[in-house]
Formats: sequence, C-alpha cells, structure tokens
Amino acid sequence: MFWRCLVFFSLFVCLSAHSFEHDEHAVSELYQKWLALQVQVNEPLPKLVTLANQAETLTKQYPLVPDCWALLGMIKAQQASLVSGLEGLKLAKQAKDMLQNALSLDPYVFYGVAYAELGWLYHRTPGWPFSFGSDKMARHLFNKAVNINPRSIAANFRYAEYWFDQKDYAQAEAFYNATLKAIKLHSPIEPYNRDWSEHKKQLADQMLVKIHNKNIYLSKLSLSN
Repeated sequence: MFWRCLVFFSLFVCLSAHSFEHDEHAVSELYQKWLALQVQVNEPLPKLVTLANQAETLTKQYPLVPDCWALLGMIKAQQASLVSGLEGLKLAKQAKDMLQNALSLDPYVFYGVAYAELGWLYHRTPGWPFSFGSDKMARHLFNKAVNINPRSIAANFRYAEYWFDQKDYAQAEAFYNATLKAIKLHSPIEPYNRDWSEHKKQLADQMLVKIHNKNIYLSKLSLSN
C-alpha cells in the first residue's frame, strides 16, 4: 500500500511539473507585473489584489510548483505593506506561510528573492505578542538570499534597507553599493525589468547620499563633544 501511494505521489508530481511547463510564461508575466507595481506610487492596491487572485489560481492548478507559491507570497507581502491594522497583519501572515511553503519545495526558488522578501516580512512585521516579526530571523533570511545570489538586485537592496533601519550605516552603504553593482552587471538568473531596475538605482543613489550626509553630521557631532 505504501509503495502504491509513493508511486501515485511521484506520478502526480511529474505530471504537475510537466503540465506547468505550458504555464511558465504566466508566472513570468505576473512576476513582471509585480515588479512594475513596485514602481507605481498611485493606488497599486487594487492591481495587487487582481495579481494575487491570478497567482492564487496558479497555486490551485499547480500546488507543488514553488514558483507559484513564491509569487503569490511576494504579492501578498506587498499588499500587507499597504494595508494597516489587523488586515495588514493577516496578509503578512498569509504571505509568510506562502513563501515558507515555496521555500520548503525549493530553497532556490527565484534565486534568493523569495528569501529576501520573507526576510523583509520578518523585519517589517511587529514581533510578539502582536505577530511573528523578528530582526534576528530577518537577518538570517537576508544572509541566505545574498549567499544564493550575491548579484541579486532585490536581495541586496532589501538587506541595505534592513541595515539602514538598524542604523548600521556602514553595512547599509555596502549593500546599497552592492545593489548598484548588481544593476550594472545584472545577474542572468534574476528576472529583469528595466523600469524597476532604474527605480532601484535611483533609490539606492538617494540612500547613499542620505548616508553620506548622516556620516558628516555624526562626525561633526563627535568633534563637538
């Protein structure tokens, strides 16, 4: 009986993976739309809800394909960042569960980006007793992300934001510079979107100026004391 179940499960996995080949373009298209929405300032939430519904349909069609779960989790995470209160926490928890499910199926899904987005969730979500947030866990996940793909724009940028929030400006500067280097070289294994990459470049440049000014201020403050 055990072997029959094992054979059936293996056959199901193979059939799911084979049939998914015909819908890989759907995931790629949704991923590009998700990147584009990160650049938008005006009312991205309704479009995110639409994207989430489309990604959820893919997870129902292909429950064992990690790309579908990771994409849905990343979209939900962005939704959570735009919604306040209990609803925002609920979305964050859903996003965490989806990303963890994707990473349990394939730790290399989206080559570090899924780990980076999960790390960002842990960093920005309140901790106990309100929710699951943890900067220690966030740092662990960011390290995994940049170890998987040191040239990931998304992973380096997220880690830079984390260090800036921690007021470790030396580390933040290092990872913002790593972001700019990643944009210039562009990792062939990370999905590319020109507008999104240019947007990240502008933000990284702005943050490096901000860090430079903070360092000047802190230096003057130290001398005055």
